[in-house]
Amino acid sequence: MIYISLIISSFLSLYFISYLKNKWKFGIEDLTNSERKLHLTEVSRIGGIIFILPILILFFEINNTIFKQIFLFSLLILFLGLVEDKFQNTSPLIRIFFMIGIIIFFVLKNKFILIGFDIELLNYLNQFNYFSITFIIIGLVFFINGFNFIDGLNGLLLGISIIILATYCYYSYEISNLFYTILICILIPTIILFFFNFLYGKILSGDSGSYFLGFLIGCLSVMMSRFEILEESEIACIVFYPIIEVIFSALRRLIRKQSPFRPDGMHLHQILNRLIKNINYVKYKKRMTDFSNSLSSLIILITYSSLILIRNATSDFINPLSLFVIFCLVYLLSYFLLSRIDSKN
Repeated sequence: MIYISLIISSFLSLYFISYLKNKWKFGIEDLTNSERKLHLTEVSRIGGIIFILPILILFFEINNTIFKQIFLFSLLILFLGLVEDKFQNTSPLIRIFFMIGIIIFFVLKNKFILIGFDIELLNYLNQFNYFSITFIIIGLVFFINGFNFIDGLNGLLLGISIIILATYCYYSYEISNLFYTILICILIPTIILFFFNFLYGKILSGDSGSYFLGFLIGCLSVMMSRFEILEESEIACIVFYPIIEVIFSALRRLIRKQSPFRPDGMHLHQILNRLIKNINYVKYKKRMTDFSNSLSSLIILITYSSLILIRNATSDFINPLSLFVIFCLVYLLSYFLLSRIDSKN
């Protein structure tokens, strides 16, 4: 019954988003910054609203204190992103200030830390309270911003979220019925929004959607460790892409003496999109803009899925930390190769 309720509420939310877009022009994407924006037509960036009703349904259906807290604070994070989706001019420093404040309050209120690590050095440091608290706070900030960074292409953020959630479902099945049910309930609105976002591109996840998914999946990743479903380094392999994206983006900007809080057009998916769009761009401008957006997303999703499948197939005989390093190298090599080609065009 809960699954049917989530499906109905998700479609009702999509109708509400479309109504706000068409009737009131609420949450329409600002297309004035052509360097970063990957859409040329009027789109709504408040797709994150689709998660509000499902998460409220989960809050009242799930009788578990820590998950209730996760749901409540994920809504707070969602509304923080929704403010930016509406006004699109709030300072990045103000947003990061409120984001960190919400996360600190959540972590301290619920003592939301990792019990241990499968990496000896981190496990030693984790005995110190300040380290464990700081690690989770920084980790959740990385999750939120990493998911926000990979947003932009049709279906990319949502596709990555689906891959991670589906992988968690696979491993939690028959281990924790509660956790498995929650994962399925989060997957339902994510898949529905992905379908409309990837095929039509008229409703974006926006900051509300990316903030929500980043915080929620970050918390669920911690719970995967708490439920002893996967080791910490195994989880790192599954979520490596948004994490390496935010770390590398910050380092790249600092090396270039740019503010790490200011956006640019040099993320991996943006570079790939430009390269594909340049194919017969003059002759097929409108068609290639739409096509390149979805195709770029599809290429990254297929590559990411392949790496996750490799991790699953080799988990018994390859150290997950080694795989994490390999995955990060794959990202960096892909980035430098594509950026080099991009610079020559």
